Amino acid sequence: TTLYSRANELGYSLNGRKIAIIIDITNFEKIVGSFMSEENSTGSAELNVQIFKNSILRLLRDDVDSSKDIVTNITSDKFLIIAGIGKLSDEEIRCTVSHSAAKIASNIKNMNISAVFGVGYVAENITEIKDSVDSAWNALNIGKLAYPGENIYYIEDFALENLLFSLKWIQVKRYLKKIIMPLYESNDWTNDLEKTMQEWLK
Repeated sequence: TTLYSRANELGYSLNGRKIAIIIDITNFEKIVGSFMSEENSTGSAELNVQIFKNSILRLLRDDVDSSKDIVTNITSDKFLIIAGIGKLSDEEIRCTVSHSAAKIASNIKNMNISAVFGVGYVAENITEIKDSVDSAWNALNIGKLAYPGENIYYIEDFALENLLFSLKWIQVKRYLKKIIMPLYESNDWTNDLEKTMQEWLK
């Protein structure tokens, strides 16, 4: 109740279904580097970086519905949108998110920057928003590794990868030792099978 009322006081609505979208500015480090190299002639590089980030933030806020969407900067090069989705179906959510991502990508292109998007699970209520944000992070990380040529990644497309991604490394090693080692030590393990496994894993 307190969180709801505080959010309402600040003009944010936490009611209804939400979905987290993380926007990763892909060439941010290069831009920051250019600010640093120009520091002597233009003043404080940190100030220029902050102005640049605020410009992106304003642009993002102009592209969303301020009555139901929350936009913020979460790291130097990443921004978060918690978008209200009402009663949209899964297909309608994809269509809406894809349209918004395309619009944002087009607008930030005018600033000579590009971005990739990670889309999390739907949060049915306020208690699930954190899971939506965490899963958007995972979608971004998995997508950039597995499909580097694309610019929008939905966690719904990475069910197995997300499950593996969430495992602790000690659990992974224990599982591999239990499942893979007996095969590796058996007579069925051949050079051809090993090459096949390596290609499949790639």
